[in-house]
Amino acid sequence: MSETATATKPKERPILFSGPMVRAILEGRKTVTRRVPSTEVCVNHDEHHPYAIRDKKALWHTYKTLDEFVERRSPHGSPGNVLWVRETWRPCWWDEDFVDVRLEYKADGEKRDVSPSYEVWNPTSLENLHIAVSNQSWVGDDWKPENVKWRPSIFMPRAACRLKLRITDVRMERLHEITAAQCIAEGIEIERSINTACGEAEAFNKFIELWDGINSARGYSFESNPYVWVVEFERL
Repeated sequence: MSETATATKPKERPILFSGPMVRAILEGRKTVTRRVPSTEVCVNHDEHHPYAIRDKKALWHTYKTLDEFVERRSPHGSPGNVLWVRETWRPCWWDEDFVDVRLEYKADGEKRDVSPSYEVWNPTSLENLHIAVSNQSWVGDDWKPENVKWRPSIFMPRAACRLKLRITDVRMERLHEITAAQCIAEGIEIERSINTACGEAEAFNKFIELWDGINSARGYSFESNPYVWVVEFERL
């Protein structure tokens, strides 16, 4: 007996990236990201339930397999799901009726025209985008939609997104399990060949510098070796 499979749209979730990491994605250098879990995690918890995570009420939840753990607890989704990238941005031009909008992205300076005919707008995102810029459009009685301040990535609505990533793998591991090749896949650049001892050391040192610059002040330095979600992806 044959059944007609109904295609389901992959789940989409937002994810924040800094300007340098956005550029690395655009250039094809970054294909993985490591993120610290928001709650305590334990791998190899016991023989029968190796994966465990503590919720915000301090209760532990255990799982038999990595697949189950990822499906139930990954904040980023599972393989096949889609991440839409939030980055620093601003509207740089729009018409008075807000039918056409031009957005600028700080990471590389790209400007992109968007309108209802360009893509299917999410009404909520469009409304948020309108609110974000409409109060900055008038100078006295003159229409001057310009010189808008950069807006932090956390405030990017879905309608302004230009980058989407498909998850290819999700796993949980200690930060120190990273390899030199994975350091490169994180988007860093090195001057020497990774196949040399000096190049491998440079890859690790630059990744550690990148990691600590983002996470050390939050108590998750490379030296502390925290558990991390490892999310591999491909650009759509």
